[in-house]
Amino acid sequence: LGQLAPMEKLYQQMLQRLAQQGYAKSASQTPFEYAKGLRRDLNFPHAQVVDTITQAYVGWRYGQRSPSLQQLRSDLQQLTRASSR
Repeated sequence: LGQLAPMEKLYQQMLQRLAQQGYAKSASQTPFEYAKGLRRDLNFPHAQVVDTITQAYVGWRYGQRSPSLQQLRSDLQQLTRASSR
């Protein structure tokens, strides 16, 4: 992860943390399909955070948008705190 662009690194960290919580992304899923699946899972309380990070990632990756990394890192910390409970 060390050599990835900051937005790519943040997205990959999110995927790793969610996989550790039992919400692994299938290789065949697009980022939006993955986020949509989590929104449908009534037991998953952080769908909004995943949506926010996914939107930023796709905008950066395919739309050359510059995300607010500071806010996104804060959002990612919500997932980290939730998984450590």
